[in-house]
Amino acid sequence: MPTFFIFTLSGILGFVIFYFLSHPNSRINKRLPEVKVKSMQFVPCIKVRVRGKIIHVHHWLFLSILFVVSITFGVGILDTIFSKGFLLGGIVQGLRFPDWKKIYD
Repeated sequence: MPTFFIFTLSGILGFVIFYFLSHPNSRINKRLPEVKVKSMQFVPCIKVRVRGKIIHVHHWLFLSILFVVSITFGVGILDTIFSKGFLLGGIVQGLRFPDWKKIYD
């Protein structure tokens, strides 16, 4: 029972944190600086420019990759119940956006 409780609380925490970090109308998101290196943007979102096209790596996609790695290999901090719940909360939050499947601009 304690593991389910930890998993649920960390999922809620992940959802809330990614909501405030990624929602366009969030005050926190608006205050994040843009970090760019050549044709890549890392903050507040990950975007890569390739031949005039923009590839947007959504946080749910990146977190999904980390979640699969945590389940498959179980290495380091990704092996904890807390991190798996946190990742899953961020994935669920990201899939709630209407443009969740739009990768190319």
